Amino acid sequence: MEVNLTIRNYQPCDHDALAQIYLQSRIRTFYWLDTTPYALADFNADTLGETLIVALVGHEPVGFLSIWEPDNFIHHLYVHPQHVGKGIGKALLNKAALLFDAPLKLKCLKQNEHALAFYQSQGWAAFGGGEDINGAYLELTNKLSVS
Repeated sequence: MEVNLTIRNYQPCDHDALAQIYLQSRIRTFYWLDTTPYALADFNADTLGETLIVALVGHEPVGFLSIWEPDNFIHHLYVHPQHVGKGIGKALLNKAALLFDAPLKLKCLKQNEHALAFYQSQGWAAFGGGEDINGAYLELTNKLSVS
């Protein structure tokens, strides 16, 4: 589905909408975890020091990607549930690949099958994995020459 999509750097006016997207998307996505401690304030703490790029439909923020630049690590990629399947996640990943020349990496919980399928459909491949307090995860990259 085609949308009037703009991708740009984060601006302070995006904060409230992105905090809401972050909270609601995590509650919906991580249904197997205890999400009761999740709060709007998590957005500030969980993106501190990261570079954010924002997807807008018209003037409305509908998704974001945050990256920890020292490691070229995509820490967050969230799209408003009403806008999933419209190419927004793909556009955010493509913009990140243009902004950061080195291979990008991310971590995805194995139980998050929808996200894993999405990343694989975009050409991302597993190069490692492990387990943390949220469960087993895969480490993925957009370029297989990750060290």
